[in-house]
Amino acid sequence: MRPTIHVIDDDADACTILNYLFEEHYEVRTSLNAADGLIELAQGECDLLLIDFHMPDLDGVSVVRIIKQIRELSNIPVIAITAVKGKEIENTLLRSGVDKVFFKPINNNELLDLVHQYLH
Repeated sequence: MRPTIHVIDDDADACTILNYLFEEHYEVRTSLNAADGLIELAQGECDLLLIDFHMPDLDGVSVVRIIKQIRELSNIPVIAITAVKGKEIENTLLRSGVDKVFFKPINNNELLDLVHQYLH
């Protein structure tokens, strides 16, 4: 069985791109908002979460804080993807429980390597 990556991002194009990037090696699930993402995470398998920082319903920090409080989900590695650069936002994400912050624009090879490190 292939490892499962769950992508939570309100940008449908970003979800499509990430799905295309990972679908050859991983099972990929996507959610277009935080609420649906939390429901789907609670109901299914997830070996790694990729989450956008800025979303309209809940931001990535809030979602990660919720996930880290749920015993069954708390050990899922989380990579936050954000266009907002800076040490302050990176520190905020890391303090929330994010394992790694990946800044846009996405370098496909770097992101693939990072995901591979967490899943193998």
